[in-house]
Amino acid sequence: MKSKITSYRDLDVYQRAYNVSISVMTKVIPNLPESERYDLKDQLSRSSKAVPRLIAEGFAKKHQKSGFQKYIDDAMAESNETQVGLSQCLDIYSKYIDITFCENLIREYDIIGKQLYRLRESWDKFSRLKPKDQTGSQDQKLSSGQSLVEIIIAIAVGAILIGGATAVLIPILRSNLETRHVQIATSLAQEYLDNLQSLAESDWQIIYSPPSAKGPSSQFYLRATSTTYEILSGATSTVVEGRTFTRYFSIENTSRNLCGASDITTNATSSCASGPGSSGVADDPSTQKITAIVTWPESRSISKTQYLTRNINKVFVQTDWSAGPGQEGPITSENNQFATSTNINYTTTTGSIIINL
Repeated sequence: MKSKITSYRDLDVYQRAYNVSISVMTKVIPNLPESERYDLKDQLSRSSKAVPRLIAEGFAKKHQKSGFQKYIDDAMAESNETQVGLSQCLDIYSKYIDITFCENLIREYDIIGKQLYRLRESWDKFSRLKPKDQTGSQDQKLSSGQSLVEIIIAIAVGAILIGGATAVLIPILRSNLETRHVQIATSLAQEYLDNLQSLAESDWQIIYSPPSAKGPSSQFYLRATSTTYEILSGATSTVVEGRTFTRYFSIENTSRNLCGASDITTNATSSCASGPGSSGVADDPSTQKITAIVTWPESRSISKTQYLTRNINKVFVQTDWSAGPGQEGPITSENNQFATSTNINYTTTTGSIIINL
């Protein structure tokens, strides 16, 4: 004999939906790749958690047929969305997840969908509405006209109030949506800055020598490889929560006062004949300015700036200068040249430097 249902917790479909949502959150989503952070991970998290919540909300509306069935319909929609998401996990990321476990979850959501449909159709079992009195008195019949007028007046007043409330709510809802878009864009920009920091620490030349010219109007984006990221010219787009975000970043050289020995400045470089510490402005090859920019429709955009500094140097001992002059500025790989300004006589005794005291 089935126990009496007095709470949403007594519903078998609620218990099943709650348990499988915990399984999705703890055993499927954490195993998906980070590239799905704003897409499949986010969608699965939202839809799986929504099913038991909507069932609970719908049960509270069990005295209103339209309210009760609306929440159950929404729960069915979220259940279907979760089932599709799990199928995508199975087809795209089978190497990351337990295939048998994921297939069992898909079957569970299939059962949940059928249970929700039956629950929706069984509203009468949960309602407490009494049958209408078909033997109304003469007084009730006489008052029906007055009641109709009262209803019409109430509807008119309600329409006025709803109109005023709508005028207030629409800007609030629009503001909340825009705030969410800013949060997503900020996270996307920070993700670029974090990845570029890691690239700079692994190989400074990837940042210092991008595939095209640097400058405040330059545009680059990151593309994932099997082990890291590569920098390409241009911009890229990604869809998050149904909104398309375009992101890219610029790379700029930086200059420092006191011929490279002081603070960063926007002033143009100048002569530094006396070397670091003297008066003048010099380019700092060990610092690059990165600006990550994210745009989305309605001409909205955000930008975040970060200075990357080379903190690991590659050192080698040079004993051969036979290739002659021509090595100006920082070197990117080992060679056997020297700076033209040193005016070394390398033809008489090739590969040697003789200092006369």
